[in-house]
Amino acid sequence: MKDQSEHNADAVKCQYITLDAMGNVTESCDTLFEMESFSRVTLFRKFPFLEMIFAGLSRPGSESEPVFIPDVDFTCDEYHSVCDFTFMRTTDAHGVKNIVWMVYDNSEHYKHVIRPGKQILKKAAGILNLTLL
Repeated sequence: MKDQSEHNADAVKCQYITLDAMGNVTESCDTLFEMESFSRVTLFRKFPFLEMIFAGLSRPGSESEPVFIPDVDFTCDEYHSVCDFTFMRTTDAHGVKNIVWMVYDNSEHYKHVIRPGKQILKKAAGILNLTLL
């Protein structure tokens, strides 16, 4: 059984980011990196793969399926790690649709994994069955 310090260590490895239908950050626990300064424009400019994720999750029939992208060499400002991403559509109690982006820091397990920056676009495209231009 895990003690409290082990639970806290796990919490530091995860970040939950809620994005509205337009891609604006509505909530973030900012555990790994700070998100409050990002607008939709700057968020999509900094993380171009998010537009593909939004397009894929907006297709009919894909709303209930989470998108899992493992082993991403990820950088956000001063934060850099190898992470797993999970994206899923949610609907809150008021019927508002959002996308939740879960970032799990795997640096302890995947220090040997190095991926070029464009790799996430290729990986996401393959998972979502989209074609890159």
